[in-house]
Amino acid sequence: MSFGNDLRNTFTKNDNGLIRLIVVNAIVFVVANLISLFYNLESWLALPSDISLFLSRPWTIITYMFYHQDIFHALFNMMWLYWMGILFVDFISSKRLVIVYLMGGIIGGLSYFLLAYIFANNSILLGASAAVMAVVVAIAAFIPNYSVNLLLIGSVQIKYIALVSFVITTLIDLNVNTGGKVSHIGGALFGLLFTTLYKQGKDITKPFTNLIDKI
Repeated sequence: MSFGNDLRNTFTKNDNGLIRLIVVNAIVFVVANLISLFYNLESWLALPSDISLFLSRPWTIITYMFYHQDIFHALFNMMWLYWMGILFVDFISSKRLVIVYLMGGIIGGLSYFLLAYIFANNSILLGASAAVMAVVVAIAAFIPNYSVNLLLIGSVQIKYIALVSFVITTLIDLNVNTGGKVSHIGGALFGLLFTTLYKQGKDITKPFTNLIDKI
């Protein structure tokens, strides 16, 4: 089977939302960084803090969460997405994973806007961190006592893994990359909201999953 057929199957099967997200991130990373050798795509893919500039490029509220410039930033986010995404797919669903990722990223972006507006901060936001944080918090809140084995540590409940990752990547030294860390908080809050309502039988992703089914 050719690479083209493998890639097409990735985007046509109904149960591989996690792989789709990782593949899209990988493709955007490679293509964008190759193009950046000749043309700077940052202003077209990253989310600007300037509202007027954003209104001229509204697609950046989506593209920013797939756009990484640093390979280690991309690898870290994709590894977290893969590890936690597998559990999300197993215990909740693949389609809801995609929506939680996207909505977490959007809420993270809006949180970033709010911070920039309050402090008149001129910057850009890029990377999947807020979207991934939404997935991490959502699944940790859904199965908090589920244990995984960590190298050199042993069995650890997922709620502690999520908490430590949130503290290290978000709460430590908020003076550095403040906008990005605020977006993490927005993504985390959406993930928590999703799971809280989902456990009560209220699926806030349903309108979007229905749309995916139609597409």
